[in-house]
Amino acid sequence: MVRLQPMMAYQGNDDDDVVLRGIATDTAGAIATAVGKEAFMPYLEPTMHLAVEALQLQGPRLRETSYSFFTLMSGVFGESMAPFLPTIVPQLLHTCSQDETSGVELVNEAEEIDLGEEGLDEDEDGDGDEGFRLNTALGDEKEIAADAMGELVEATRGHFM
Repeated sequence: MVRLQPMMAYQGNDDDDVVLRGIATDTAGAIATAVGKEAFMPYLEPTMHLAVEALQLQGPRLRETSYSFFTLMSGVFGESMAPFLPTIVPQLLHTCSQDETSGVELVNEAEEIDLGEEGLDEDEDGDGDEGFRLNTALGDEKEIAADAMGELVEATRGHFM
């Protein structure tokens, strides 16, 4: 962990630097899961600090890896994650409350689309999406943040409220 923590703190300027920091955070979570609570306890505070710090940097990738890290840590540390809740829950809530629809446009605005019951019968592949699929970096980030919140609620129980 001594060699991994500087990579979790790395703040370079290009995409490779972001990837390095994200992979280092993912790796720290995997190590914690593998070695368990007692062995990882000395590293909990500094790695949590670095994961929280990454939330302030640009890019959804770092926020996603931090949220995944919180999920893993809650599985390893359970109620011991309670002291971190005041710091990380507002970040999770902020992500989950962001508007994904700003800037979304229809490809062919002139074409009218029937979203009523009759239109559902025309769905060719039967998945009910009527040709709409919206997958954004923010949507992925929100999904991971919501998962992290659920794991934190389960792990910290009454401390979450």
